[in-house]
Amino acid sequence: MPPSVLETFVRIPLGAIEEQANAAVPRTFEVAPYTMVLEGTPEDPTVTAGYRFERGRLDLTTEGNRLLLRSTLAYWVRARRHVGPIDVPVSCGVDEPLRHIDVAVAVDASIADDFGLVPTIGLRTLSPTDRCEMSFAGLDVTAQVRDAMRRQLESELPALRDRIRGAVDLRGKVADAFTRMSAPIELEAGRYLLLQPESLGVSRPTIEGHFVRVGLSVRARPVVHVGARPTVSPRALPSRQDATGSPRIELHVPVEVSKAALEAALREEFHLGDGGVRVPATGRRFVRPTQIDVSAYGARLVVRVAFTGYADGVLYLEGTPTLDPATQVLSSPDLEFTLESRSLLVRLASFLRADDFRDELRRNVRLELRETLEQTRMRLTEALRQDLSGISLEGAIDAMELVDVRTTPATGGLVATLRATGRVTATYVGP
Repeated sequence: MPPSVLETFVRIPLGAIEEQANAAVPRTFEVAPYTMVLEGTPEDPTVTAGYRFERGRLDLTTEGNRLLLRSTLAYWVRARRHVGPIDVPVSCGVDEPLRHIDVAVAVDASIADDFGLVPTIGLRTLSPTDRCEMSFAGLDVTAQVRDAMRRQLESELPALRDRIRGAVDLRGKVADAFTRMSAPIELEAGRYLLLQPESLGVSRPTIEGHFVRVGLSVRARPVVHVGARPTVSPRALPSRQDATGSPRIELHVPVEVSKAALEAALREEFHLGDGGVRVPATGRRFVRPTQIDVSAYGARLVVRVAFTGYADGVLYLEGTPTLDPATQVLSSPDLEFTLESRSLLVRLASFLRADDFRDELRRNVRLELRETLEQTRMRLTEALRQDLSGISLEGAIDAMELVDVRTTPATGGLVATLRATGRVTATYVGP
């Protein structure tokens, strides 16, 4: 079977990153007056200063596929010029309107092979909107203050980077989601879906409206387990693969159709509980099937029919199980008597036409699967709607069909492979 595919994406609201930025970057920065040397040397300063600036709220905007955190810094500066023994104090933004500098911090991100988020943060712009001129002392310290602010802000950016990485914790969420996907999903009592994921892919984050979009891709080999809840051994998180597919889900799920289920359906089709089907339908001489058994022989289905009536005996037929996609009925339209059974039919030819008997068996050796498929579709849809470590899945199986039927000699039943297609979306809902 080809692997099953789940292609989806997670949208992380930009507001989450914005809040982390506002929490991580201090609101105010301050250097005590006259402790920063603007001109001269520490041993012989000519101009010393200090300042305080307060940032406004960091607002997240987008520029192409890049995030920008923008704000305005309002500040004042106190300085003094040292002329021999005389200190001349000057200032800007003190007892007058504050000065302002617009700031923009660029935020980019990539994803490591271990699914860790790798934010890249850098100061994009730091542009004065007005000058800090102190004409009395012949000073314009705008450039010096801007450089000092740049150094201060750049020293804070690693903390912002770590905070965003910790808040999103992409690797932790992927690992937890992988563990949950590996666990059995109960479809109904005694029936479990095992997704068995093999590989995970995550695409490079992109900007989409007010969200960061990260594509997710899962390759799996699901099976339906019948019986007690299976025990699943923990599996290591695989390395990241690139995720490039468009959102979709395609599951190839093998479902076992037991020998007992087949035989129960045949008993109903041939009315074995109330006398059995009469062949031929008219006339004094006829036979009725009394027992019908099925078994597997290689890729073929073997049907054993015991009958009674005008004559008693056992007949065997062989055929290939197939599915009618229009009716969702599993049948074997190519059923033919085995060579040994034809020898018996020759002796019954006086009243039992072999072709008519074979056609009657072909019509009735069938298993209606429409209801089973619909129930499975609904259960798979329910299984898709769950929360995986802060990521909410919402999906639906829109269509389901049988693409393959094979016999299982060990159990005498069949394995029907279902192909389920649909859609699934994922939304980041927080820790």
